Amino acid sequence: FALDWLHKATEPSKQYPEGHPQALYEMGKAVLYRKYGLTLDYDIAKNIFYTAAQLDFTPALYEWARMLEKGRGFESSDLIEAIKYYRAISDVTGDEVAIDRLAALCGDATAAYGDDTSIDLPEKDPEEAYLLFSIAAHLGHDEAEERASKLSKELSDDQVLAANEQLHRWSQAEFSKTTCGIPELQKIKADSN
Repeated sequence: FALDWLHKATEPSKQYPEGHPQALYEMGKAVLYRKYGLTLDYDIAKNIFYTAAQLDFTPALYEWARMLEKGRGFESSDLIEAIKYYRAISDVTGDEVAIDRLAALCGDATAAYGDDTSIDLPEKDPEEAYLLFSIAAHLGHDEAEERASKLSKELSDDQVLAANEQLHRWSQAEFSKTTCGIPELQKIKADSN
């Protein structure tokens, strides 16, 4: 029943010719995360997020960037392009999740490790959390390697392999903190607190 109403809200109307942005975003998440018994389809999710992002719905742009980062619905992962989107979201909205994600990918071990106020992915996405803890460990965070190791026991071999491949792509990219704008991100974060 809820899915029917959500679907209706994604349809074009006089007020929302492209569909309601929040409804598009929620439908994209339903497809991407297999909610309501839907089948995973990266292309559909990508197209839905793209439409909502074109309507300036920032959470949809963030999901688009995550799909791009992971290569879901795209030919391959494109970290450079994903970082551009995270940067745009951070610059325009000051969204803390995007700021932390950008900082983590750009070499900030604390941001990659996360804390109670930032990316709380361990409960939401163990594979994603494993990746971030692995990045933090690679950057020398003291506790990250232990957390990544514990989390790896909860994941399938395929999930660990996928995260390790993404870690490898990330480590090969050699992002500099200056190029990624880490000092500016830290200022944005300080200003928002």
